[in-house]
Amino acid sequence: MELKGDSLRYSVYDTAAGDMTLIGTRKRLVKVLFGSHDPSGIPHGETTLLYDAICELNQYFFGQRKRFDLPLLLDCEDWERKVYEYVLSIPYGETRTEKEALQALSSRKSVQALRAALMKNPLPIFIPCHRVVKEEEGETLAQEGYPAGVEICESLLEMERSGGKRYRPGRYLHPSIG
Repeated sequence: MELKGDSLRYSVYDTAAGDMTLIGTRKRLVKVLFGSHDPSGIPHGETTLLYDAICELNQYFFGQRKRFDLPLLLDCEDWERKVYEYVLSIPYGETRTEKEALQALSSRKSVQALRAALMKNPLPIFIPCHRVVKEEEGETLAQEGYPAGVEICESLLEMERSGGKRYRPGRYLHPSIG
């Protein structure tokens, strides 16, 4: 990835979804990893952008943010970019099935191609691929292979559907309850 003088930095933060490693430049968020990581060749250090990113994530987890405002840097193929732009258009608290996504993308690509793009998402939550669900026997199901696992994907969906009640894997608290 060519950054032209704007070097990468990373920082690890404790969030409601567990540790998250955020990677970015001074101007754009580049990657989000679930868990604590020490990315090879990238110096550790907080930047204003990484700090803003964790603030926005915390606001999201506490039901105070429904849309992210940070500039993102995507290093991906055209198909993946098209999928991510579509995913960004799905409103907070709503989902689309894979079939609906492919129709909206006017694509002859397969469900497997769509799933592959969703699973490559370098910026989970910021690009809310958890909002594209599988449909089996009339039931909508979270995507298997979501970067943090199906449980977190389902928790994010339930939090959004509840109108932004506080995020907690497996359990939900209303913001007014300590």
